[in-house]
Formats: sequence, C-alpha cells, structure tokens
Amino acid sequence: MNNTLITLNTLKQTFDTGIVIFDQNYNIVCFNKTIEELFKNNGFDPETTSNLSQIHSQKTLTRIKRMIEKAHKNAKEGSHVIKLYRSHQQEQLIFIGKVFLLHGQCDNLFVAILYDVTNILTNEQNSIVKFPVYEGENFLLLNVEEIEYFKAVGNYTEVFCKQTNHLSPLSLGEIEKRLNSDQFIRCHKSFIVNLTYVKNLKKADNKYLIVTTNQKNIPISRNKTDLFLRCFGLR
Repeated sequence: MNNTLITLNTLKQTFDTGIVIFDQNYNIVCFNKTIEELFKNNGFDPETTSNLSQIHSQKTLTRIKRMIEKAHKNAKEGSHVIKLYRSHQQEQLIFIGKVFLLHGQCDNLFVAILYDVTNILTNEQNSIVKFPVYEGENFLLLNVEEIEYFKAVGNYTEVFCKQTNHLSPLSLGEIEKRLNSDQFIRCHKSFIVNLTYVKNLKKADNKYLIVTTNQKNIPISRNKTDLFLRCFGLR
C-alpha cells in the first residue's frame, strides 16, 4: 500500500462537512445536520445541548481554546488538526477540523469545520492502519506498518518512517491507545517502537537501548526492561 495525501479539496469533495458556530464561552449558536448525525449517539441532544462542554472533556476544551487563540491571531491561515473524540456509546471517532473566526461579529463568534475520517484511518477492530501527519497544509496518511517509532515532542509527536520523519498533532498517549499492541510497544514515556524494526538490544551505563534496523538508538524505561528482555528471550 502507498501512503496517501489528503488535501483540503479532497476533504471537501469526499466527506460531509460538519459545521458548528459557537462563542468564546463555548456556547453553541447553531450547527448543521451533519454535526447532529455525527454526535446523536454521543450525548448530543439538539434540544438540550447548548454548550460544547456538554459533549467534550476539559482536555478537548483546552485544545479548542488554543484553536480559538490561533483563529484570533490569523483568521486566514493555520493548520487543520486531527482530533480523537471519545464517544459515550462507541469507539473513538477521528476528525480533521479547524476553527475560524466569524467575521463581522465583534470577534466573538467562531466556526468549527469537522470532517469525520474514522473509516479511512481504522480497521474493523478500530485500530489505526493509516496514520495522519502534517504535509504542509495537507495531511499525509502513512501506512502504520512502515512506521519505525514514535517520539513525543511537547504536545506533538514525531513519527519516524524509514529515513524520513513527520510531525503529528496527536499526543503519544492518544496514539498508544489506537495502535495494535502486538506490533507496537510503549518502551519509554517518550517513545513507542514498532517491534518489526527492532534489530537488537544493547546495554550501556546499566541501561538497555533498542537498536532499530536503521541503527537508531531508543531508550527503554527501567519499568519496561523486563518486558523487552522477555520478548527477546533474554530473561
């Protein structure tokens, strides 16, 4: 399988656009039918839901706040983001979205545009098979089996694939929950490694390191050491 590039035009032409308008206090002003359909089984009742806090966690609201701040600073530019939404009655949904400032409204109304890309990124077991990373203003969908390892970088994650690396807006914790645990293991608070690319283990200063097939050294946390030694028949 080849990696796939998703452009903004592709999103507009392929997926139904979810639109919700809200103010800086997250009060919902209006929304379209697509939003109602996406969230109808996930705590969203058009008659009683009046604020984003009723369907989103505090962590998600913090991310929305950052998107609002970016919209204030530059309404015309800024990256779309990937969002994993943990629903109440089903597995997580995956959105590509962006928040825009609504012009002519005293700078206090915002438009959120959402595209549900869950079906093209996950399999029937809801594990990620295509992994989204930034490619300019677009998204490149990497084949998961070709990813060597993930590294946490602040609120983002670096994704190392063969001789290239990319940036993902997802946190390492979010990523870990959606990967196949038989193939990917969290070996350190800042690293997840693909076992397919583990060449060997080496010991340095009483600590073990993973050596990948591309000769990258990845640290193993002390509390993960026994797990990896058992995996490789060393304990």
